[in-house]
Amino acid sequence: MSNFKLEEIPVKDMQALGLHDGRKFLVDKKTLGTLLTGRISDFVHMDNVKIEKGTNVSLDAKLSMRRKPDGTAGLFVHPIYRDLKDHPDLNTEENHAFSRGGVHSKKIADYGKILSFGETPYNFEKDNKQSFYIELEKKNGEKKHIWGVGLKDALEKSGFKKGNDVQLAMTGKQQVNTLDKDGKWITTDRLEWDIKPFDEARKQEKTVIYEFDQETKSFVSLPEDYVQKMEEINGMPLSEDQKKKFKEGKEVEMQDGTTVQVSPASKDHIRTDKRMLIFSVLMDGGLSFMLYKGLRAIEKRNEKKQQRENQYSKGYADALVKVQAELEKKQAMSPNDKTIASDINIVKQ
Repeated sequence: MSNFKLEEIPVKDMQALGLHDGRKFLVDKKTLGTLLTGRISDFVHMDNVKIEKGTNVSLDAKLSMRRKPDGTAGLFVHPIYRDLKDHPDLNTEENHAFSRGGVHSKKIADYGKILSFGETPYNFEKDNKQSFYIELEKKNGEKKHIWGVGLKDALEKSGFKKGNDVQLAMTGKQQVNTLDKDGKWITTDRLEWDIKPFDEARKQEKTVIYEFDQETKSFVSLPEDYVQKMEEINGMPLSEDQKKKFKEGKEVEMQDGTTVQVSPASKDHIRTDKRMLIFSVLMDGGLSFMLYKGLRAIEKRNEKKQQRENQYSKGYADALVKVQAELEKKQAMSPNDKTIASDINIVKQ
């Protein structure tokens, strides 16, 4: 499933990276396909990166594409940093906490009744720095904590109190002067928020998923809109709660013990405790079956999980037959595609 069209790839940006010669792209089909789906590519070597007039450098970096606020496609370069590179859309506490590893989600828009608010160590973990939070509750009883230093000022300006129904939305960032740990004044970015009365017709709920990429020493982000809508995994249907958890970047455990999670820093956006997965995705009114192999393993798997690695559900065999049928249809359309032939061979084995 593609999020972009080929003509949307910013040609001028690709030319500046030495990846377009004015007539055609100078990257392989696999990298182009990865960009069009919104995934992060493997490392791409670039010999003619233009950094200023008359100066070109060589660079190894990963590439990805995202929608910019105006709806156009933006090309993002993920080079290898010597030191940890903070993400501009995360506050100090989040950059510090997320860089320890794992996949994390951040709400940038949400709504509900204000249950509580205050300052406490970020995410209620004592080793984190102090941060401000607002706790919201939806009509279905679901509760969420929204974090951000700028929330305190936004709440004071809005005049809302506990029990009020509100809509929160992150609006950007602003430079502010603050004291660092040594008592010196420094200039830093603070994320800004807007708090309005809740309006059912205009309610918004948005999540962005973040993962620290150890290879580049920087963060990779993935809006939940880019996460595919899974219906089945290895022939096992997902419940509505599992679908919601998966979209928000949380680990989902299936009834046979298979564990799956979104991974922004992985080329397939998937981490699991299995070596291969078959996803059933709802597309154009029907189910489409997709094969994922060579996936990044979920960290810190226990011994029991490792023993289950090659055990599959009863529905897996049926899913294999369906994914083989789809691959054979693709092969008929592209008989010279070696990747499709390889996938069919893996499925048959």
